[in-house]
Amino acid sequence: MRVADPVWDDLVSAALVGTGRRRAAEISADGALGVMAARVDRTDEAVRLLDLAALVMVHRRAGRRAPAGDPPAPCAEVDPRPAVPEAARARLRSLLDGGGTDLLPEWQIGR
Repeated sequence: MRVADPVWDDLVSAALVGTGRRRAAEISADGALGVMAARVDRTDEAVRLLDLAALVMVHRRAGRRAPAGDPPAPCAEVDPRPAVPEAARARLRSLLDGGGTDLLPEWQIGR
């Protein structure tokens, strides 16, 4: 459902007809939006419109809650397979640390 936003609607209208034909209205909102809108450079109307649109869009999105996501995936089952033997773990650590890299393909095939 779309909530009416006269400030945003005014900016969109000015953008559609062009800043040469219609100047976007001043934003007189209280709070942070009004303070930031007052700082926007007014020398170029097109740039002013884009700056105000960026400010208003961030202001509109800042107060929204994130949409509900998927529930977290369930935990994995306990793996019943035996742990890797200590000797195999030590050889793999040696290979991964850079010793005997020519043996790494054999390790992968032997799994």
